[in-house]
Amino acid sequence: MEKKVFTVKTGAEYYGVSESYMQKLKHFRKVPFSKPNGKLTFFKKEDLDNYFLGNRIEAVPKVDLEEEAANYLLKNAVSA
Repeated sequence: MEKKVFTVKTGAEYYGVSESYMQKLKHFRKVPFSKPNGKLTFFKKEDLDNYFLGNRIEAVPKVDLEEEAANYLLKNAVSA
């Protein structure tokens, strides 16, 4: 069974970050959290996933990069 809710400590362990980083996420309200008893902080796994996986950058095939570089060189070539 996979956890759906994390504390600061378990969230830090799961995502491979420090507990202080998790506290900063909470302090700056980067990720929604709950404090049902006023002490412990709980994060939904889904909310943490959205934060940590949010700024997705797609891979570019190597062929496209080489073609783009060649086009750039042709376009910006200085006449000798």
